[in-house]
Amino acid sequence: MHVRYLEREVESFIRKIKNKYKILAIVGPRQTGKTTLIKHLFPGYRYYNLEDLDTFERINQDPKSLINKENLPFILDEVQKVPKLFSQLQVLADSVSKNGQIILSGSSHLLMLKNISQSLAGRVALIVLLPFTLRELRLNAIDFNKINDAIILGGYPGVVAQYLKRADSGVGSYVLGALQTDEIEFFYRNYVQTYLYKDILELLKIRDSVAFLKFLKHLAYRSGQLVNLQDIATLIGKTHTTVKSWLEVLNITFVTFSLPPFFKNYGKRLIKTPKIYFFDTGLLSYLSDFLNVEDVVFHPLYGQLFENFVVADYIKTAYHLGKDPHAYFWRNASGIEIDLLINQKGKVHAIEIKAASTFRSDFLKPLDYIKGLDDKIETYLIYRGEQGFRVRNHKVVPVTRLNKLWEEILL
Repeated sequence: MHVRYLEREVESFIRKIKNKYKILAIVGPRQTGKTTLIKHLFPGYRYYNLEDLDTFERINQDPKSLINKENLPFILDEVQKVPKLFSQLQVLADSVSKNGQIILSGSSHLLMLKNISQSLAGRVALIVLLPFTLRELRLNAIDFNKINDAIILGGYPGVVAQYLKRADSGVGSYVLGALQTDEIEFFYRNYVQTYLYKDILELLKIRDSVAFLKFLKHLAYRSGQLVNLQDIATLIGKTHTTVKSWLEVLNITFVTFSLPPFFKNYGKRLIKTPKIYFFDTGLLSYLSDFLNVEDVVFHPLYGQLFENFVVADYIKTAYHLGKDPHAYFWRNASGIEIDLLINQKGKVHAIEIKAASTFRSDFLKPLDYIKGLDDKIETYLIYRGEQGFRVRNHKVVPVTRLNKLWEEILL
């Protein structure tokens, strides 16, 4: 059976910088399609997968047998498996004049980043591949009947591909088919047990997998909030130091990310603690027990899930375009908050996020407030409705048009 290749937006960025660096390193969480991407972009390159036992043993015992000019160009997949390769790659990179002949990929970003900073600084371009964004679904002519389908399914290529079916609008169009709760639950349960445990439990040498899963769930329940790690530590019977180290690794391995507060002179006594989000709302939905697509809007934490979807979609889009997100949140001592504040190309964009499907004028109060502090700020309200319009000098944007909004801000 032919498996359709799903294009990734990061491909344009990779082609743009390929000839500017000796080495390209593609990192990101497992199952985001790194291997598929590099094989698609570099079809003539020799390919070595270091998770293959024979390949691992061969390179581990004698790196120079493969890491040499005669084998160029080549791809080393899961390169963090053999840390001593990085010094050999440095020597090889310094001995060749042509750029873009060495492609690395890896899921354990912590190990890769450590070795790259020590051995390959200045020689390597670090490229991040994350789960699908709304822009990428559009790029592949994929549509969905309801935004909640896209939120709960998430953006991992493996689970998206399971639900693609031909749309009535044409041969090249696809829609997400009817979502089956048990199938989605199986995918993410398997993802947690097979991939998260494999990368993180082994990396941190964690033996108490039950406590770690509880930690993940407590973190998921608090997505989009100021997370008190001491509270979570007490609930799961671990120390603050332990859960802090667990969160750091979740951030480094692209499971979660922290949104820092914005500190321009928009008031005094501002909040200093970051907010925590998940890169993929499919995984977040699974960990938070959002299993029924039809009833999800009635869940008491739905607003957090919706906000996480919007914020993560922006962060992923920025990375795939090869840009620093420059994303923050803003809250003053009185509790007035802007969910997402973006500082791009000399402009500040303040975004309020509401999960409601019907617009209400009181949604604009935080935007009115921050506009009063700085009238040069571009302000937006993102909601679950279908109509886009402008009111009180703010843009109201349906969530299904996020791809257009990110274009406006990033490009």
